[in-house]
Amino acid sequence: MKANVVSRYRGKSFRRVDVPDEEITAETTIKQKLELVFRYGQNEFQPQDYPSVSMGDIIIIPQDEVKQFYIVEGFGFKELSDSMVLELRKFYEAMENELTYIRLYDEVNEYYRKNNINAI
Repeated sequence: MKANVVSRYRGKSFRRVDVPDEEITAETTIKQKLELVFRYGQNEFQPQDYPSVSMGDIIIIPQDEVKQFYIVEGFGFKELSDSMVLELRKFYEAMENELTYIRLYDEVNEYYRKNNINAI
């Protein structure tokens, strides 16, 4: 299975995560798939010139021929609506600039609070 991850710190690009086919069965739940993406998204498993998957990142995962979006929370994952993904990507893309990052940090955390996202 292949998934893309939008980093909280590099929102303009994607990290590609390859989960070995033998890890996925017909009985694998979405939660288990997300855990596998998180695991294989660590640089110790798949080294890349990109941050490891971490809290606040958005996982884009194929599920029944539809892309679903989940944010990595402090414990677990939360499904995001298309509009939430668009808003967060705007924040994340702007945060790639260090000065903007400092200014937007509180706005992003406020957005998390308002939307009950545990990624602070």
